[in-house]
Amino acid sequence: MTPHTRLPLLWFMPPVDLRDLAGVVIFHRGGGGNVTLPSYDVDLDEGIYEDAIAFANGRGSTADAASVNNRRDLTSDWQAQHPDGYGEGGVRITADNKVQLWCTAAFDLEASADNAVYGLPTAGATSVLDLGGEYRITATDDWQRGPVEDARITIDPGVDPDFTIPRYATVAQSVVELVRRRGRTLADDGGDYEAGDYDGDDNHAADCLEALDNAVNDATLRRIRWYIDTTGHLCSSWPTSLSLAAPTFDSATFRARIGASGNLAADSQVDEDTVTTVGDATVWRAARPMPGVLCTTRPWIRRPRRIRGERTDAERLIDGGAASHGISAWEDLEFEFWIDGPESPHTEDDLSAHWGRQVLRYAPQGAPITVYMGQDTRRHLEVDQVSEDVPGFSDLYSVDPCGGRWYGWVRSVDDEAVVTLEFDDDQQGGQFWARATLRISPPEE
Repeated sequence: MTPHTRLPLLWFMPPVDLRDLAGVVIFHRGGGGNVTLPSYDVDLDEGIYEDAIAFANGRGSTADAASVNNRRDLTSDWQAQHPDGYGEGGVRITADNKVQLWCTAAFDLEASADNAVYGLPTAGATSVLDLGGEYRITATDDWQRGPVEDARITIDPGVDPDFTIPRYATVAQSVVELVRRRGRTLADDGGDYEAGDYDGDDNHAADCLEALDNAVNDATLRRIRWYIDTTGHLCSSWPTSLSLAAPTFDSATFRARIGASGNLAADSQVDEDTVTTVGDATVWRAARPMPGVLCTTRPWIRRPRRIRGERTDAERLIDGGAASHGISAWEDLEFEFWIDGPESPHTEDDLSAHWGRQVLRYAPQGAPITVYMGQDTRRHLEVDQVSEDVPGFSDLYSVDPCGGRWYGWVRSVDDEAVVTLEFDDDQQGGQFWARATLRISPPEE
C-alpha cells in the first residue's frame, strides 16, 4: 500500500459555528433570490459544522432521490446520460485506491488530458475488462488530491452520442466529493450505490452552503459548487454559461467569517475577492484565507507521531502521605509542520499571522479540530481496522499513512508544548517560514 505522497500538505480546520446567524440572509447573486441560513435548532447542536469542508459542501455531491438528473455525483451523472437499453454505469474508488469506471454494457474511454486527474490513461486505446456482465476500466495511476478544476471524462457507450462526466463544467473539492453522493449506502457486493444513509459524514445534505445556494439560484440542475482551495480560501464555481453573478453579501458578519471582503474593484485598497475563469467554469474566491482554516504550503516536517503516557490522580492524607485514586493512560497525536511567514515566496498570505490571529482563535486548547492529511477528505483508517466489510480504500476510508483525516481535540492547557510557533530565520534574518507543533487528543479517525 504505497502512499500517494510521502510529503503531504496538512489542512487544519476547527468547527464552523453559525448559530448566531440562524435565519439571516447571507448573500444574493445579482437579481437572484436571497440565500438564507436555516433556523437552526440549538438544542440539537444544529448550526455547528464539523469543519469548513463540511460547511462548504457536506463532503459529497448533491443528492435528490426524486430525479437522477438533479444529482451531481459522477455515478448519477453517468446513469442520467447513458442511452436507454444500453446498461447502467458509474464511478467508484477501488480497494486498491484507484478510480474505476464500470458499466453493465460495453463502453470505451475517450483519450483526453483531463483523464490524468483521475489517474486514467490520457492517450491511446484503453483496455476494458469484462467481468461476467460488468465492464470495467481501472486507473493505472493515482488520482489527483485537492480541488478538481474542470476535468471531464468522455465516455463512448457504443452508440451516439458520447457523453461527459461531470456533465457540466465544475471546479470541486476533490475526486472524492465528485464520486460520493450525499445520503447513500454501498451495496453489500461492492456494486452500485443505493439510496439511504451513507455514513456519519452525511449530515449536511440540506444545510451545507452548496445546497443552500443551489436551492435558490440553480434549483433544477444544481451546478453551483462550494469548496476550500489549496490555500485555505473559500471558493464557489459554476459553469460560465450559467451567467451567474458573484455573491453580494447581505451579512457583514458572515462575510468576515468566511474571509471575504465583498470588494471586486481593482483599484480598491481593501483586499479583493476575485472572479476568474477555469476552463468552462467561473470561480469566485474569497480575498483572505477562511478564518479558522490553515492549509500549509510546505510538506510536514515528519509523519505525525503518537505520544503515550499515564496520568495518576492522588489525594494528600492528613499525615502527609498520599493515596492513589486511579491511573489512566492517554495518547496524543503530534503534528510538526512549516507555516509560511510574511516574506515567503510560496503564498500571498502571511500564514504565520493568520495562524495566530485567525486559526487559534477558533481552535483554543481543548477545542475540537479536524486535520486533513494530503488533501484527502476520507476518514483515516489504521491497517488493523481493515476487514471484509471495511476495505482499506474506498470513497469513505483511506489506510494511506500519509492521507485521510483525523478528528480530535486540541491538547489541554496542562501541556505547555501543545502549540508552538517559532521562526526559522535564514542567514539574512528574513521571516520566510515558521516551525509549528500541534497536538490533538484523543485522536479519532
